[in-house]
Amino acid sequence: VSGARVAPVRGPVRVGCVRCPFSRATGVTNHRRERLQGHLHELYPRALFHFDTVDNGAAGSKFAMFRLDALLRTKPDLVFLDFLIDDEIQGEDRETLAAYESILSGLTYEQIPIMQVLAGVRSAQGNFWKPVAPQRLRDYLEFVSLYRTGVGESHQKLHDLIESHAFTLDDVWPAAAKYPTGIGHELIFLGLRAGFQKAIVENRSGWPPNGPAWPGHPDGRCRG
Repeated sequence: VSGARVAPVRGPVRVGCVRCPFSRATGVTNHRRERLQGHLHELYPRALFHFDTVDNGAAGSKFAMFRLDALLRTKPDLVFLDFLIDDEIQGEDRETLAAYESILSGLTYEQIPIMQVLAGVRSAQGNFWKPVAPQRLRDYLEFVSLYRTGVGESHQKLHDLIESHAFTLDDVWPAAAKYPTGIGHELIFLGLRAGFQKAIVENRSGWPPNGPAWPGHPDGRCRG
């Protein structure tokens, strides 16, 4: 996340929030979005922020890639992407990977810094926990290095919280619920805040690799 792009002396700074909790305005998800907005104002008190939210339902990256132009028309200075749950954290299909990468490619091609929001899910916790992270999460973390994005990752943090016995899994993520409780959203926010601060320090403003990471990439703009 480039300090030049999110500068305290210019404005308005347009922040795009794509999918999942950031693009919805009810319940605990709205609280989490407000926490993010408040944190940005704390970091840059002189900046004027404008938040554009894009919600394409539960269709995931394979649908969202076709709405990238609509997002780019808002001329964002920074984008938060939150697709891991809808793209199925245990998934392994290359089509979804290629669709997600096309979004990353399109944003970095336009020199727009990205924060990837990689939240844990209930189905990969508790008795289902494995020391090796789910495949989709590992692939998306690989994109963090390839595209030099920021990342707020809470899969491991959720496991650590359950292991501490401070809360049960049902306290954080009730059975049969797609999204967590307020406790879970707070955990995700804390991971996102830590990742955002690290991205600022490391100036992770995004940079496309010479070519796509996965076969089937539908966008050739970053090919070497």
